[in-house]
Amino acid sequence: MLRSLVGSEMCIRDSFASVWTQIQGLSGEHGIYPAALMLARIRTDLAAPERWFRFPAGHLWVHCSDRALTATCASGVASAAYAVWGGEHSSKALLGCWSIMVTLCTVNPLLQYPWDCLLMEALLVCGCFVPDLLPIHHGGIAISRPPSLTAVYLFRLMLLRLMLGMAKFKFSAGWSHGSNLLFLKWFLCWQPLPTPLAYQLFHALPAQLFELLYRCMYCVEVLVPAWFIFAPHPSLRVAAAALTILLQLAIALQGNYGIFNLLTSALAIPLLSTGTFPTDTTALQGLMAGLLFLHAVISFPHNSYTTNAWPFCVPESALTSFSPGLQRVARTTLAIARWFAPYHVAHGYGVFTPGAPNHVTYERRQLVLRYSVDGGNTYHPIKPRWYPSESADRLRWFAPHQPRLDHHLFYEGFEVPLSETSHINPYFTCSPSIMPRVITRLMEPSAAVWGLFDSPPPTQPITQIAVVRHWVRFATPAESKDNKAVWVQLDPSERGFPTVELYQRGSTAVQSPVNLVPLSQQEHAGFWGQYAGAWADCHDLTVMTKCVVRPLSAAEEVELGTRVCGPGTW
Repeated sequence: MLRSLVGSEMCIRDSFASVWTQIQGLSGEHGIYPAALMLARIRTDLAAPERWFRFPAGHLWVHCSDRALTATCASGVASAAYAVWGGEHSSKALLGCWSIMVTLCTVNPLLQYPWDCLLMEALLVCGCFVPDLLPIHHGGIAISRPPSLTAVYLFRLMLLRLMLGMAKFKFSAGWSHGSNLLFLKWFLCWQPLPTPLAYQLFHALPAQLFELLYRCMYCVEVLVPAWFIFAPHPSLRVAAAALTILLQLAIALQGNYGIFNLLTSALAIPLLSTGTFPTDTTALQGLMAGLLFLHAVISFPHNSYTTNAWPFCVPESALTSFSPGLQRVARTTLAIARWFAPYHVAHGYGVFTPGAPNHVTYERRQLVLRYSVDGGNTYHPIKPRWYPSESADRLRWFAPHQPRLDHHLFYEGFEVPLSETSHINPYFTCSPSIMPRVITRLMEPSAAVWGLFDSPPPTQPITQIAVVRHWVRFATPAESKDNKAVWVQLDPSERGFPTVELYQRGSTAVQSPVNLVPLSQQEHAGFWGQYAGAWADCHDLTVMTKCVVRPLSAAEEVELGTRVCGPGTW
């Protein structure tokens, strides 16, 4: 348990330190989602104190500035350091970390990935149920007294729900479904931020080995978790912990998932404890444990991205078939779940919706950004810092650092609506894409947002930015040797032509010097795509005009594709 606590605190420190380097570009005054602008809007929509409870932004309600956001991240790092150092109320410092994470999640949708939810849940349990650490200068890291049996089982239940949650959609068709046996091979290419080893394994391992590994993963994620709680002998729990940690090591070697693998391994360590634990639990702790257990059970059927949204999605008509008594119980349960949802006290887990594993193939839809300063005559790349968008971008290891925007660009490539990845905040999901916000800030130009990219901002004003989405696959070793490419664009006959959205500087603006405007018929011929607009909404960062684009001829498609992506790509 002690090692698990220390491992969790390392995850907290890494998580806050990672967000610290990105918070200005994500939520600063000139960031993608300005926290101050959103809170000001909420003030006009909701009265106090309802807005404080519905949107728990904590001290940012009093003062929200770039310095306040930076100080918030710094206080998270300091709280984690104090918890590791030990001393009186050191475990309560973890409650402070939980409160800070809830505050940051409230003001930005890119801070709510599954591992963030898992960390907040672990912080709440640690702060409420785990004793203080003794000061580190008293002879190393030591706990003041053994944790209660309640805390031990809450951690075991958390890990059980995590493992089964990740498996419940992935293996919905069983462990031998023909279309899924190569899931692991395909996922090496399809995943958001692969590592260099993922590329090597994709080409080096035979299909039969991938099928065997798929079945092994089924055993570790579906069968082994039962040993976490119901193992007839402690040695089986030790074996379950070892298998879980081994699985997390394998995942970490082939993909960058922030603190997920480190945190999951830390949660597995309590399974190694074979001694007895005191059963003394206060009435308040018992009540909290019961509520956490109930909330966790109700949330289990949902995936990581809908875990806090489901209470708001149950229609009134769904309750009419219940008896009056059950209707009162259901409405009370929903009301409690809606109030607790913004605080991330318990979650469902699983990153796939039903059927999604069947959509994982050896291909991926890549997003590429280009800008022009001369009206579209020439285009230059806007390279993300970590997301491998260009064909020759090398794959890298960078976990536990979590580049928030880079990870989300993967979903933007597939045009996944923001509402499917940002939980319940309507001020985030008012527009289905974050790209209009990103483009707006790049055109200003915002130094904070450009700092999230690897390319330097241009010295001249940007007139156009093109967003290209096209299908790619891993290059073969021979192709990679010839042109140093990691990705190879698929032939349009296989997946269709790429799509291009063109954003250009407008003559008028609302709250921003950049605005999307309808293009003339002559301007239509200068780009290829399905649409070049965004979605007007009173909560959005800017008011943008939707543009409908006529289909272009094959010659026009080739012309714009060549101008944006370069010769030979179309």
